[in-house]
Amino acid sequence: MPMFATKKIDGSIRTVDDLRQLNKVIKRVHYILPKIQDIFERRKGYRFLTKLDISMQYYCFHLDEESSWYCVIVTPFGKFRRLVLPMGLANSPDWAQATMEEVLHDVLADIEIYIDDIAIFSKTWEEHIQLVSKVLRLLQDNGFTVKPEKCEWAVQETNFLGFWFTPDGLKQWHKKIEAIQKLAKPKTLKQLRAFVGVVNFYKLFYHRRAHIMGPLTDLNGLDKYEGQRNFSKYWTTAHDKAFEDTKRMVAKEVLLSYPDPNKPFTIETDASDTQIGAVILQDNKPVAFHSRKLTGAQGRYPIPDKEALAIVEVLTVFRSMLLGAQLNIKTDHMNLTRDDIKSQRLLNWRLLIEEYAPTITYVSGEENVGADFLSRYPLQSSAEEEQENALIPDSRALEESKLSEIMLYYPEEIETFPLRFETIHNSQLQDAALQQLRDQEGYGIEEFYGFQFVCKTDPEQDPRIVIPEALINDAIKWYHYVGGHVGSTRLYQTLSTHFYFKGLKQRVEEYVSTCDSCQRNKNPGRGVGELPPRQATELPFEQVAVDSIGPWEITIQGIGVIKFKALTIIDTATLLVEAGRVENSSSAQAALVFENQWLARYPRPLTCIFDQGTEFEGAFLRCLHRNGIQAVPTTVKNPQANAICERMHSTLGDILRTLLREQPPATIVDAYGIIDNALASVIFALRSSINRTFGVSPGALVFQRDMFHPIPLMIGYNQIRTERQRIIDDNNRRANLRRRYHDYQPNDQVLILKYNPSKLEERAQGPFRIHSVHTNGTVTIERRRNVLERINIRRIRPYRTNEHLHNNNNT
Repeated sequence: MPMFATKKIDGSIRTVDDLRQLNKVIKRVHYILPKIQDIFERRKGYRFLTKLDISMQYYCFHLDEESSWYCVIVTPFGKFRRLVLPMGLANSPDWAQATMEEVLHDVLADIEIYIDDIAIFSKTWEEHIQLVSKVLRLLQDNGFTVKPEKCEWAVQETNFLGFWFTPDGLKQWHKKIEAIQKLAKPKTLKQLRAFVGVVNFYKLFYHRRAHIMGPLTDLNGLDKYEGQRNFSKYWTTAHDKAFEDTKRMVAKEVLLSYPDPNKPFTIETDASDTQIGAVILQDNKPVAFHSRKLTGAQGRYPIPDKEALAIVEVLTVFRSMLLGAQLNIKTDHMNLTRDDIKSQRLLNWRLLIEEYAPTITYVSGEENVGADFLSRYPLQSSAEEEQENALIPDSRALEESKLSEIMLYYPEEIETFPLRFETIHNSQLQDAALQQLRDQEGYGIEEFYGFQFVCKTDPEQDPRIVIPEALINDAIKWYHYVGGHVGSTRLYQTLSTHFYFKGLKQRVEEYVSTCDSCQRNKNPGRGVGELPPRQATELPFEQVAVDSIGPWEITIQGIGVIKFKALTIIDTATLLVEAGRVENSSSAQAALVFENQWLARYPRPLTCIFDQGTEFEGAFLRCLHRNGIQAVPTTVKNPQANAICERMHSTLGDILRTLLREQPPATIVDAYGIIDNALASVIFALRSSINRTFGVSPGALVFQRDMFHPIPLMIGYNQIRTERQRIIDDNNRRANLRRRYHDYQPNDQVLILKYNPSKLEERAQGPFRIHSVHTNGTVTIERRRNVLERINIRRIRPYRTNEHLHNNNNT
């Protein structure tokens, strides 16, 4: 790999390796780095702060023999192999952060670590001296050194991670602000994005940021090529004003007070037509600001929905700060304080808000000054219109010479570019119905590059060429392919800028919704088809759910790796669990464990739920039949169908991992003994833990007594079943809120969503014909001739096609 050197501020040299090719193939193990908001919430009340900088930190991590051969660098003096962690490797920050947190694990509550920067916070001098000494000793014991000239000792104020920490709160670091003030007006899209990015670094401090920077962020969405080549064409006086206003906004010093979770927060929110705003206060001092522009769809929400969106968003963004604290939300829309809400969207958001248990208070707009100002800070409509017009080139400026650049991305499915001026002109002459429009109101004749066209005229925009019926389908197809299978909204906006066709929006939506590639490759979004209601199990031991867990691997030193699995059995009414280790994945082994662990101990169930694993075939099915138990297999790759087992497996895995690491086995016998003991511990833990739905443990529910003391219990099964049914109904209702209604019918065409596809893999396969529809939320599809498969509607979506639109019809 190439290597280059850069000069540091102190004059020393830093070597950096060009490891881009290695980074492309390496599998990065991400480690979560701390966020400034989280640090801000944790450091209230400190008096002393020491900041340490680890000297040449990466070089303290030694590579193993195999890894070092991947890190060979080329220098003028020959090739050298790195023996320590190089800079420029994708995994380096993750390894460094994880290692530092492990080394300083004992003092993590009082320090903050960000790769090679450490900040130590204390409330007293004595505590600080002891803590600093302990941190330095831990660093020394693990081979790390600090750079004294970059450290600060027992100060009250300093910069850390680009922010200025003080005992009273958080500020912007003046050096970064000075650097922003010195920035010249951007000349390219790249420079604009860099400017917006550095300002957004301090977004917590500016309550008008989204509104002041609106014209700049809108321009930020320009196409990369166009933005680099013709940036000045789009820059207007509105952007000059926004740029200078942003620099003035940044120049103002703001102090955000540290949040105190033991004191109540006051949240003031408001919404206007185009933006939302919020202020979080504590003791009438600002803790955080939040504001942003609404998207196009959100801008069309009714006022109550916009108000609710502002509340939901500030609660979500600052969840770690606000959840569990006493909240008083002030809003100037009275409807949100009432209980008779009819909007489904508002009901969903109200449920989310209730998680925080806030007090919602109505405050008139005149009193709600802070948030009202945030959401209504004026954005000049004339500037917006100028900016919007600047982004749309004059239709007369279309040059045939630019077509050569477009043709580089030409779709092979279309034989010729359908919208050449000569092609449109000739096609219009052959369209008798279109020729009759030329003298009607709203239409006229315009000339472009020597050709006369029938155009749609509008006093508020440039004339748009009318596309003949013979070309419209190929035009939509061409732009859809060139735009990388762009969605219907952007495709319509692109075409309607220069062209007109009656019913163009509907034609575009129909084409995009029936595009085969889009349906197969784009993420499915909301589910299609509502899930049917489910009934809770009536009585204990009527139904059991069986599943296998594993395999797990256990490494035994000197012997190698052994694998094991377990069979779990749960009574779906009481959640009483049994589990047993299985020697292999055969159906005979599953049947044996089921008989020994359940049928030999408990009443015979009426039904048994299981997935379609091979261990639940053959001998297992014969076991069920022999005992008169109805088999209820779930549909393939639908873990929600056996959700009780899936949730239990997560708990089982956590406990097993913990126990196996506490006492690693030395022999195979030890390993199996530990596994059996772990399974027993898991079973008892799950049986004796209080269930939130029941209010008692599963064991107490079954045995009618406390699991630890000889205290009898009277259990009302009907009451428990009613509560379980309510929870099931609520979950079903919430799930259907995220799905679109659709009535599947026999002979419909559907796509099957792939289970956990890779990033570049198709999202769906098919289409397949529906053979029959069932009332339990499943359909039977015809995989191929005479091969049927039952599948849950969670895993399908309708397949739409329109051969007329997708066949070429050039004239």
